[in-house]
Amino acid sequence: MVGSFVARISKGRTIKEFMLGAVFIPALGSFVWFAVMGGSAIHIIQNLGEVALAQAVEADVTSALFKFLDYFPMSTLLSVLAMVLVMVFFVTSANSAVFVLGMISENGNPNPTSVTKVVWGVVIAGISIVLIMTGGLSGLQSALVATALPLSVLMLVMCYSTYKGLSEDVIASADKRCETSEGVASPAMAKKV
Repeated sequence: MVGSFVARISKGRTIKEFMLGAVFIPALGSFVWFAVMGGSAIHIIQNLGEVALAQAVEADVTSALFKFLDYFPMSTLLSVLAMVLVMVFFVTSANSAVFVLGMISENGNPNPTSVTKVVWGVVIAGISIVLIMTGGLSGLQSALVATALPLSVLMLVMCYSTYKGLSEDVIASADKRCETSEGVASPAMAKKV
């Protein structure tokens, strides 16, 4: 689903723009985030001797970010900002999932109807609520790990297909340039004559 959504919003972009915007910049942002936040937590625990942070995280990992932010000035404001960012993340993720599921449900319609998107939104919300209330996330996580190997093989096939397609495109472009330089007039040159 993520691939379909990224492909849809990347229409008209070059491969270079796509790789920068969808691969390298997000990876760099994640690297900075983990380096700063993880390094700060390690510094607080090891250098400042605040083992209470490590114990709090070990006891309840869901509150780790908020316990970490307590060590900074304006921790309440930072906690509210963190909750807003998490909410924005979930809303944008759900929106893209609903959009792609709507496209698939309508046989590839690039602009699914609002009714289809609302139905998928209700279904996703219902499944999420049931999983959270029943504590069924561990089973879902196990299923995701089990499907990772077949999907990794599929990803390798997709990488090969992309390489093959781009190679054929380079050859076709080179052939087109050779035809133009050998005296076959291009459409732009034909207009001038």
